[in-house]
Amino acid sequence: MFQRRRELGALKLQRRWLRTMAALPGAATEAVRNLAAKTNLLDALGRATKSKSLAEGKRLHSQVVEQGLNHDPELQNQLVQMYSACGSLEDARKLFDAVACPKVLSWNMLIAAYGNAGRIPEARRLFERMPGKTSASWTTMVTMYAKSGHKEEAKSMFDSTREPSTIAWNAMISLYAHTGQLQEAKSMFHRMPEPSVASYNVMISALGYNGCVSEAKSLFDSMKDRTVVSWNAMVTAFAQNARVDEAEKLFREMPDKSVISWNAMIAGFGQNGRPKQALELFRRMDLEGLQPSRMTYCSVLDACANLTASSLGRIICDGMDEALAKDISVANSICNMYGKCGLPELARQTFLEMTYRDVVSWTAIIAAYAQNGYSSEALDIFRIMVQAGVEPNGITLINTLSACSHGALFDEGSDIFSSLVSGDYYGVTANESHFLCAIDLLGRAGYLKDAETLITKMPFKAGAVAWTSLLSACRTFRDLKRAGRVANHLFELDESSIKDPAPYVMLSNIYASAGDRAAEMKLRDQIRIKCRKKLPGKSTITIKGQTNEFYSLDETHPRRDDAYNELRRLFQTMKEAGYVPDTRIAEMEEEETEQSLSYHSEKLALAFGVLNTPPEASLCIVKNLRVCSDCHNVIKFLSKHLNRKIAVRDATRFHHFENGFCSCRDCW
Repeated sequence: MFQRRRELGALKLQRRWLRTMAALPGAATEAVRNLAAKTNLLDALGRATKSKSLAEGKRLHSQVVEQGLNHDPELQNQLVQMYSACGSLEDARKLFDAVACPKVLSWNMLIAAYGNAGRIPEARRLFERMPGKTSASWTTMVTMYAKSGHKEEAKSMFDSTREPSTIAWNAMISLYAHTGQLQEAKSMFHRMPEPSVASYNVMISALGYNGCVSEAKSLFDSMKDRTVVSWNAMVTAFAQNARVDEAEKLFREMPDKSVISWNAMIAGFGQNGRPKQALELFRRMDLEGLQPSRMTYCSVLDACANLTASSLGRIICDGMDEALAKDISVANSICNMYGKCGLPELARQTFLEMTYRDVVSWTAIIAAYAQNGYSSEALDIFRIMVQAGVEPNGITLINTLSACSHGALFDEGSDIFSSLVSGDYYGVTANESHFLCAIDLLGRAGYLKDAETLITKMPFKAGAVAWTSLLSACRTFRDLKRAGRVANHLFELDESSIKDPAPYVMLSNIYASAGDRAAEMKLRDQIRIKCRKKLPGKSTITIKGQTNEFYSLDETHPRRDDAYNELRRLFQTMKEAGYVPDTRIAEMEEEETEQSLSYHSEKLALAFGVLNTPPEASLCIVKNLRVCSDCHNVIKFLSKHLNRKIAVRDATRFHHFENGFCSCRDCW
């Protein structure tokens, strides 16, 4: 910091001297012109360094060369700092090696640049070469190791520092907190000679990250001086732990709010199942004249994705600054939004227009195709990604395995999972989600014995999801004996795991299809005693900006009679064409009848959409539960009969119906 002040002081003296010389007769000498040019270039390069504008920095570098100033030590150091700040390491290192006496700031910025790029060994070698290491140099190394998760190296550097700076202490606290060592983080905080406000903020974030919200709130309340960062840290801590109402209360009490404050609250709503409130807060932010940041757009686009609000998502994208829209994080969110809104082609267009793609970009486009039923295409993109030298992460592999499972791509999925569990697949360790995908893959392909074996041998205790997945496969392949065994595993789980009636209903339907009426009725009794009431099916359809909600046997929508009449008309047409309701494996309660099946929420929403849109218009319906087989058959039939494209997003994926076919190929 003192070094930078000295440099700024020198620049001020140079400018003052120039003004003095310009006032003297004949002052416009070659030396003065060179000094003026140098001063202007230093100023401009300083701005390019601060804004991390590589293009502008390179343009200024060309001017330095053209004016014959490329051997000036001050300009050389400033160029090193500019290239380091912009992450252009090769350019920075080439210039650094040409400087006779690099400044301390140049050493530190190049070391930090290597660290930010993950080139830790090179950063360490440069640090070891550095003469006269300062406290700032040690801090750079501590921070670099801490950010990259190298605990032992960070601690070694910290312990070797004569007087660790507050930044170094805070880096260590954050490192311990984010690697599950909360007690060590607390110990570091209490050992600090004089914790700063920033240290309190780091500790509040650490406690929130580890679920200790009450403790974080106590620390927040104890602070004498709070900054807006302190309030933001506490709002985020509440939001991270699903205490959204408390986060919102604190947000409203904040004396001053930054864009980061709004971002924290918008993200809090979006990540806790309240996307409508996230969008409402975004509108308020706009009304108050605040400029959304990259993180604002990422959060609000995620909210649009969760609401399947593609129209609103498009409006937000259209109003976005072009440079911001090209930001990698924002572009990834746009791609994800289009995928979750049932628009894989727009997701693809966004992906192709990206100037740079990271593993998140590839994962987003794979997910977009997988979630919309285009499994083969998703697998093709995965292969292209690998061929391009981009290493998939765990989430990439979950989406790819899911695509294989739902697309009946058994051999391909098996090869990926086998490589993953062998431990040599791009350094990714198989987690429970990968095993669940494999269980689903085996079950859908009819390998029920293998699926059951995998559940019992996987390195995690099997929960309700694993056993329910296998039970569903038993229902599909009518394996009554195995279904009973699997159901017993389900019923032995913690009571909280079996309050959902779905497993009971599934097994009941298996018994019903096998003609075992006594076993079926026994299970129906258990459903009434043990399980909470089944979540009612709800479907929404947006027409002319108005969202309409329908429930099974709906009596709430103001135009329900119109929807019922139109649905009856459609059913009459279908029955004349040979349609018979599919009640064999519909997940119905005992009192459900063919009539209630006929009036499932997605059918009512579809009828309402047909009645209130032009004959050629596409329809998009969102349902909170898995679409049943009868509704799937009905919508396939109507897509051909009405000559309409119909998209239905259920609890797991999109179904795109066209000309009597579904993108899922009847595998969902």
